[in-house]
Amino acid sequence: MEIAIQIILNGIIASAVYALMAMAFNLMYGVSRLFHLALGGFAVVGGYTMLFFLEHTTLPLGLSLLVSMCIAGVFGWLCDIVIFHTLRRRRASTLVQIVASLGLLLTIQALIAIAFSSEYQSFPRSLATGTIEIGGGILAMTQVMMITFALVCLVGILLFLRFTKYGRAVKAVSDDAEVATIIGINTERVIGLVSFSASCLAGLAGALTGFDIGLQPTIGLSLLLKGAIGGVVGGLETISGAALGALGLGLIENLGTWFIASQWKDAIAFAVLIVFLIFRPRGLISKK
Repeated sequence: MEIAIQIILNGIIASAVYALMAMAFNLMYGVSRLFHLALGGFAVVGGYTMLFFLEHTTLPLGLSLLVSMCIAGVFGWLCDIVIFHTLRRRRASTLVQIVASLGLLLTIQALIAIAFSSEYQSFPRSLATGTIEIGGGILAMTQVMMITFALVCLVGILLFLRFTKYGRAVKAVSDDAEVATIIGINTERVIGLVSFSASCLAGLAGALTGFDIGLQPTIGLSLLLKGAIGGVVGGLETISGAALGALGLGLIENLGTWFIASQWKDAIAFAVLIVFLIFRPRGLISKK
């Protein structure tokens, strides 16, 4: 029984990071209809910025995390202005934009590997110390903080989309960008705002991954794929669906390791994706 509880807790921990990436993925897809592969690179930027602050500065942990998120956000926003805004203005096809985002991801990974080496690196400080016991399972306080951050981001995004002017503009562009433009919404400004927000979420996911298991330049691709699968499973059109899909993916992955080797986690994730694409392509939650 204790093993089952620990496996479930491990699934919830994994889903916290997946949820951040899935929400970032769904936000970008909603306003641009683009599978933005570069989000994995922005996660790496956030993670390695956090590593730099921890190793070379004396900034408080919370401030370092906030600045790392913002740097990833600004970097994602600048990439959108320089690359993707230009492609949209020239009416480049979705395929061209996807290839550009893949190229950007690979470029970021290569530059990070040059700057920090391609070896795994662990953070010199923990996000929090101590452990708690839940039904015989053990959670480190760092992992509790990871879950807390994911929940706060989920609630914050839902409140932002529902109760703010810019949030309603994001929903309008997500529903129909052409109609939103006709009624006077600056769609490029909205896409820029979402690029910054989604990149911040990805940067937070990268930093939290560093606190949990350490960092490697290529880890962004893994985070991106798990976030994308969580987004598709939950429903690409909703933020709550992204969180639900990420939770389901994390639990299924870790429950699967009860029966087969943990090396098959990725295979389990892709099997779940294939099942949903065949039987429920719109995901668990979809807009009416």
